[in-house]
Amino acid sequence: MDKVKLEDYTWPEVQESLRTGLVDTVVITIGSTEQHGPHLPLATDALLAQAVGEELAKRLGRALLAPPVRVGCSDHHMAFAGTISIQQETLASILRDYVVSLARHGFRNVVLVPTHGGNFRPVAAIVGALKDTVPQTNVVAYTSLESFIQTISAASSEFGVPPEAAGGHADETETSLILALRPDLVRMERAVAGYVGSTESIASILFARGMPALADDFGSDALANLAIGRSIERKREVRMRVHVDESRGNHQSRHVDDPIRLCGRQIVDRSDGVSFHSHVTVDCF
Repeated sequence: MDKVKLEDYTWPEVQESLRTGLVDTVVITIGSTEQHGPHLPLATDALLAQAVGEELAKRLGRALLAPPVRVGCSDHHMAFAGTISIQQETLASILRDYVVSLARHGFRNVVLVPTHGGNFRPVAAIVGALKDTVPQTNVVAYTSLESFIQTISAASSEFGVPPEAAGGHADETETSLILALRPDLVRMERAVAGYVGSTESIASILFARGMPALADDFGSDALANLAIGRSIERKREVRMRVHVDESRGNHQSRHVDDPIRLCGRQIVDRSDGVSFHSHVTVDCF
């Protein structure tokens, strides 16, 4: 397929691609529309959802990207104008309808990838239910926020950026990524110092007192640059590559905690039903 966005095709083209096996997988990314400091656009997580999803579909092969979900669970950002937050139940309903619709058309594999920290837990919560809803479809969900954070920290560290500065929201990481994707939307002259601390301390403050207690962002955006953004994107594309050849036809809904297993040739099934997701659900993307 020379294009990966589902919406760019006509319905007969999609039908024929599914019939012939040219396509058998669809990627669904879930972002947000929320504040990202005074210097980044509200669309930050949605832009990342589009970019990650397109690259993921290309690397998969036989895959298309569904229109990304551009809103998410962002209640902890509602103190800032322009933020749109939906309830966990609403997001679950949206994803269920996405998956049911696409499964009905014949997609055999559905890959769910959040790009906003507040969406990891809701995505993890729905995966098991999808097994009964679309038993003929293999649903794979990336639900480990912790490994996302580790990937970003590893990429930033190559440029001498410590984890505290890499941060978790409107920080060096996200600023660098948007500089790489949409530099026209970054207002670096408006960037201000953010909260710098451990992931654990950020999470405890965030969920006890909300984002205003941490100012607009956390992490240092002063260290942001285009090279870091491109490096993070490359590493995330490699670690997030979802190759589902060995899982195709298994018809099992599953959580994946390790992006290497999600992106490599082994998809690990948790028979004990334990969800793979971090207890820390700060907004990292």
